[in-house]
Amino acid sequence: MLGKVLFATDFSECTENGVAFLKRIKEVVEEVIVVYVVDEKEITRIATNIAWLGETTKEYEEELRKKLRERAEDEMKKLKEDLEKDFKVGTVVTEGHPAEEIVRIAESEDVSLIVVGSHGKSNLKSALIGSVSEDVVRKATKPVTVVRREASI
Repeated sequence: MLGKVLFATDFSECTENGVAFLKRIKEVVEEVIVVYVVDEKEITRIATNIAWLGETTKEYEEELRKKLRERAEDEMKKLKEDLEKDFKVGTVVTEGHPAEEIVRIAESEDVSLIVVGSHGKSNLKSALIGSVSEDVVRKATKPVTVVRREASI
């Protein structure tokens, strides 16, 4: 029995493959903790690039954080509804560096397995694994399953 599983999502097409994987192993999963991390580096990059339009970086960054969190909460509700058909589900929407937050939450929730997608935001054909996924694999003390974008599930 796996017990509790952390499922990291970025709401990309990899999410569907991750959900399909979880449903395949549902007999051994008691609970799924779905995690989405608003990427701190992305917020900073966007806010810095927009500053030339006249808004202060701080004002724009605050609005951007709010919008990204609202979008994440909306997407999380839909994903939770789908997963609740098969699992007890908890959700976490947070901000920070995705891999670090995923590993931190996996430890604090004492999960048995971390499930991540291999190519969420990046679409580089030459990359074997997404940078967040790779960082999670390197930093996690828990087992990690990486679900490929084009997985045949």
